[in-house]
Amino acid sequence: MSQTGIQPDNIHRVLSEGRLIRGHWSRTDGEGRQLLCLYTALVGDPDARPERCPAHLAPPWLAHLLPWFDDAGTEAHWPEVVARVARLAPSFPALRPEVEYRIRALCVRHALRYAPEGDHVAACERVIDLCDRAAGGDSPASEEWAAAEAAADSLIDDILDVIEADLSRPEIRPSGDIKQ
Repeated sequence: MSQTGIQPDNIHRVLSEGRLIRGHWSRTDGEGRQLLCLYTALVGDPDARPERCPAHLAPPWLAHLLPWFDDAGTEAHWPEVVARVARLAPSFPALRPEVEYRIRALCVRHALRYAPEGDHVAACERVIDLCDRAAGGDSPASEEWAAAEAAADSLIDDILDVIEADLSRPEIRPSGDIKQ
C-alpha cells in the first residue's frame, strides 16, 4: 500500500476496533488482525515510515515526531494525544515552515525546564541512565520513570499547542486547505 494521504478517520476506526498499538509500527495479533501505531494508522499503511513521508501528508520534522507522540507519554494521556493528533492531522500540510523552529526552541526550553540548575546535559544523562539501568537488568524505581513520562506528556501537549495555534489561522479551512 502506498502513502496516499493522512486518514484521521482511520485512527478512530482502528482505535474502536482495539487495533491501535504503541511501541511497534505494526504487527498481527493472535486473531490475525492487523495492529497499527498512530503513524501507520494515520497514513493507512503498515509499512509507512517517517523518512518516506511525502510532504503533502506532513512536514518531515513532524512525521518524525509522531511516533514519539505515540510512544513517549503515559498510558493515561495517550487517548487524548491520539484524539488530538487525529483532529489536527488533516491540516498538517498547512503548517508554516517557521513552526518547525518554534517547536525546536520549545523542545530545548522544555529540556532546560526539567534539568537541574539549568543544565540540560544532566537531564539527558538522567534519562540515559534510567534506560541503561533497565537494559542492564536493574529496575529503576517507578517514581523515576513517572517523572520522565510526566515530562514527555507536558512536552507533547506543548508541541501540539504550537501546531494547533498555527492551524487555527483564519486562512486555514477546517479541512486543512489554505483559503485562497
